[in-house]
Amino acid sequence: MKSEKIESDARKATALAQLSAIERGVAGQSVDQIYSDFTAQELRYQTNVRKNLSFREQAIQDNLNQARMGMASNIANLQFMPRSGPNLLAGALQIGGAAFNAYQNAAFFGPNPRTTPQNAADPYTNAATGASIFRVQG
Repeated sequence: MKSEKIESDARKATALAQLSAIERGVAGQSVDQIYSDFTAQELRYQTNVRKNLSFREQAIQDNLNQARMGMASNIANLQFMPRSGPNLLAGALQIGGAAFNAYQNAAFFGPNPRTTPQNAADPYTNAATGASIFRVQG
């Protein structure tokens, strides 16, 4: 992980500073301040990394909570959706069926249009000329 690499780099820098101080014969308060500075830098960085990680985790949790609330809202909206309107085709078919049934059961008052003399055609008469096909015209 990133923080482990930073710790390793900090240890290397501290060891290098100690080696340089020993080689040059430097000791005392200035060397201790350098070590303290390395440690402080590492701790600040580690703190920032932990804060960033915490913020990321919180953002992920917030996103998950929002997704859960959105899902619950969608489910709640589905429960209260209005029913679809009337089926117009079924209504039209019912009306048509009732009309056809009434037509089939209706009793005609007055002459039957199929058998009245002015509408009835003689099957043996030519409709165009009015001449009978069996009679010889003279």
